[in-house]
Amino acid sequence: MAEQHHTLFTAIQGLKTNNLQKISLNFQNIHADGALELSEILKFNSSLTSLNITSNFLFITGTKHLAKALEFNNTLKSLDLSMNDIKDEGISFLASALKVNKSLTTLVVQSNDIGTKGTKALSSALLVNDTLVTLNLDSNHIEDDGVIFLSEALSINESLKNIHLQHNNLTSTGISKLCQSKNSLNIVDLGQNEIGLIGFSELSKVLGRCYCTITDLSLSSTFIDPTSMKLLSESLKINTSLVHLALNVNQLTLASVEKLCDCLKVNKTLKSLNLERCHISNEGSGPISEALEINDSLVSIDLRYNFIGDSGIVRLSQALCSNNTITHFRISKGYIKDESAIDVHDLVKTNCANLIKVYQQSKYSLDDLFYLNGCDQSIIYQGIR
Repeated sequence: MAEQHHTLFTAIQGLKTNNLQKISLNFQNIHADGALELSEILKFNSSLTSLNITSNFLFITGTKHLAKALEFNNTLKSLDLSMNDIKDEGISFLASALKVNKSLTTLVVQSNDIGTKGTKALSSALLVNDTLVTLNLDSNHIEDDGVIFLSEALSINESLKNIHLQHNNLTSTGISKLCQSKNSLNIVDLGQNEIGLIGFSELSKVLGRCYCTITDLSLSSTFIDPTSMKLLSESLKINTSLVHLALNVNQLTLASVEKLCDCLKVNKTLKSLNLERCHISNEGSGPISEALEINDSLVSIDLRYNFIGDSGIVRLSQALCSNNTITHFRISKGYIKDESAIDVHDLVKTNCANLIKVYQQSKYSLDDLFYLNGCDQSIIYQGIR
């Protein structure tokens, strides 16, 4: 059932009759009074499984009301309280509720000015909670001290599998502590943190272990230098768990791209790779093309908003025509010269006999969407309008 958008009034009416499973009250200005009214119904509601209250000026008081409801409610599985300025005090109320709640599996508290104190309280709850699976703390201020508390809890907690820590002022100190903790995380988002060489070294050790459980890893905008990329790439050569890797918004040098592509030639499990906005040059398209000709596990690669020109596009097109696994290939048209677009089209038509459909944005630009079919291969070649 899709998430339904409601006013506070319609949501409460639906909850009273146990007719609603998913509710979205985003940007409804319900404030603390509305949260109190909602929480009184939630205490005894037996139908709602998902509640999104993003940006509603709940602040600490409103969060306290909802946390109280969680102590009684036993059906709600997902709660999103992003952008409500709940601060350390608010997350502390939620942490107390998590110590007794047995139904919540997903908690999203992005952009709430949560610091080390609040993270410590949350970590304390994770020592006893055994139902929470996903915790999203993106865009807060938990910093290294906060991650240290979380790491200690993760060494004991066995239920939490997915953690999002993007944009939290983390450094190699906090990342290293997280990597050294005994956990079985599946999804890890460390984007927009300055991980540093030591942090990448510890992370690479985790990825290189035979018992690594991480399947999705986001390292977007983490200032990856060539040495860090070398460490990461070496671990990916032997990693057998990672399926999705996001390296977008990093300035990757040619040397970094070459190291990454070396691991792509031997890695057998990675399915999705995001290299959007990585300053990849036309030269960088060479090693990527070579990797695509050899790799037989990648299904999706994103190269949008890089500096790959005409000859790079031609080289990549040739590689895609011999690749049998890629189904989603994205590249930006912004750096392609208009006059060369027809040449690229002709190349694709020549090398791929079974061109099903070509949709052109204009006669002077690259095709916005290619559907190519060859053997068991379906390639979506998607540009940006």
